[in-house]
Amino acid sequence: MTQAADTHARYPTLSGGQYAFFFDVDGTLAAIQSRPEAVFIPEQVIAQLQQLSALSQGALALVSGRPIEQLDALAAPWYGPAAGVHGC
Repeated sequence: MTQAADTHARYPTLSGGQYAFFFDVDGTLAAIQSRPEAVFIPEQVIAQLQQLSALSQGALALVSGRPIEQLDALAAPWYGPAAGVHGC
């Protein structure tokens, strides 16, 4: 996301509370790694998460099979809703 809300008038406004965003971590926000502890979310992606979270009034959550504590560490300094340890 590159300032989409500011540069593209055709996109709907995100501040109206009509949208919520749910992002998987491994394989979506972060590349799959050979060892789970080697996974990281690139700084640019974290910055974009922060921007989208602000534009959507906090309606953004991370979803993962990882524990929430790991999600918090991976997404720092962004902090927000998360659903962890899903699946079996």
